[in-house]
Amino acid sequence: MAAQTAEISTEPISRQAVTDYSPLQAELNKLIKSSGPMPVWRYMELCLTHPKHGYYVDKQKSTLSGVRNIAWHERLDDVPGGPSVILANEYFDVLPIHQVVKRETGWHERVVEIDGNGQLVFGTAAAPTPRFEALLPPLVRAAPVGAVFEWRPDAEIMRIATRTRDQGGAALIIDYGHLRSDVGDTFQAIARHSFADPLKNPGEADITAHVDFQALGRAAEDLGARVHGPVPQGDFLKRLGIETRAVTLMAKTTPEISEDISGALKRLTGGGRGGMGSMFKVLAVSEPKLTSLAGFGDEQQDAKAEPS
Repeated sequence: MAAQTAEISTEPISRQAVTDYSPLQAELNKLIKSSGPMPVWRYMELCLTHPKHGYYVDKQKSTLSGVRNIAWHERLDDVPGGPSVILANEYFDVLPIHQVVKRETGWHERVVEIDGNGQLVFGTAAAPTPRFEALLPPLVRAAPVGAVFEWRPDAEIMRIATRTRDQGGAALIIDYGHLRSDVGDTFQAIARHSFADPLKNPGEADITAHVDFQALGRAAEDLGARVHGPVPQGDFLKRLGIETRAVTLMAKTTPEISEDISGALKRLTGGGRGGMGSMFKVLAVSEPKLTSLAGFGDEQQDAKAEPS
């Protein structure tokens, strides 16, 4: 989904492809020709997790190959029981999204198809998704014709919420996204730290979409877990004392390293282009009895709720 309007940059960005050849392209073409247009969620899933040509195949394990004492599990359900501390940093943004486009006839699933030149292009399903509008927040229902709405199934956040609710602990979720559900097309590809066309060279670039933190929090609360936040990353880190820590480190090092620390602090907590402080959000999900967590301002909220 789209980030809030204030966070969207209108500056032109560079777009590039990693390579001129994509082995996944041929397989996608065969699938689309045999089965018809492919929903965006399925296209994203194959680009990232195709067993042979997916972008993320074996990447994480190879990155952490030198780290000791790591036990790999395919699913959260396979992790041994007990209280857990779960960290999900830029995890939800790569879970496949559904995109629907508002037409006069309703909300139509967005698909990937092949045009007359043999290129992958976006299209929409001929028939609208039945009764879809009834499930949408009022802000989204009021969107104009042509608007794009993105959503993810709640399965993953429901697993996390159930785990922390029943077995104790907490999950910290950090990702780029928006605080409330809204319309907007955020489906994008990142190649060599630059934006790329998500329909070019599938499997050769990281494909992501913004996270709807309101939807995550609502799904977790519906299962009885306690939700903390979401809050902008900049506010979260400042409440944890990042500014004090940075000043302490800068006082003990060289001017060159001090300048690096200052730049990193600005990048992590600042807004605007190049800043992560407002674009990234932080949400925590915990067992119900854990009423406050550092960095979220829960203590102030609880104090306001108590009678004087």
